[in-house]
Amino acid sequence: MPRLAVVLGCAAALMLASELSAQRPPTRTGFWYAFGLGHGWARVSCDICKADHRPGLSAHVRLGGGVSRSMLVGAEMAGWRTSASGVDQTLAALSAAAFWYPGRRSPLYLKGGVGLLTHRAEDGTDVITSTGLGPQLGIGYELRIARNLFLAPYFNVAYGSLAGGVKFNGAEILDQATVILAQLGVALTGH
Repeated sequence: MPRLAVVLGCAAALMLASELSAQRPPTRTGFWYAFGLGHGWARVSCDICKADHRPGLSAHVRLGGGVSRSMLVGAEMAGWRTSASGVDQTLAALSAAAFWYPGRRSPLYLKGGVGLLTHRAEDGTDVITSTGLGPQLGIGYELRIARNLFLAPYFNVAYGSLAGGVKFNGAEILDQATVILAQLGVALTGH
């Protein structure tokens, strides 16, 4: 009996996979969303900053709409966190982005946008915050797991160096900083 269940299960999985692969590509119009989780690296550089790359947990949430079969636009919130040597570090990014699919049937997408990045480091006594506004770039590949649901490995980079600065315990000490976030992970996307 268990062998029959395995055979039937494999047959059902093959039929489902062939049915999903035979479906038309997503229209990419209307509302869409994505939730991503992965590994991230943050860096802050300024005249007094150490400027090292710190690995940590990274995540993002995206919401938007499709404007054509090959273009999505939306808003994104991304975050990163790590703790080392008694210092807790977090980075938050808020951005507007466009996602372009080069081919109608292509699961590959390229991301471009602009966002505000804010890094915070605190040791329980002192707090240093750094901010920057700048471009974002990314790439991803959507793998269909259901009719309108996809797993999407992705790589994103956000670079903020304009209109920023560094504050120590709330007081501005520098008017220039560069904040960078790189993310590598997997997202669940719905179209």
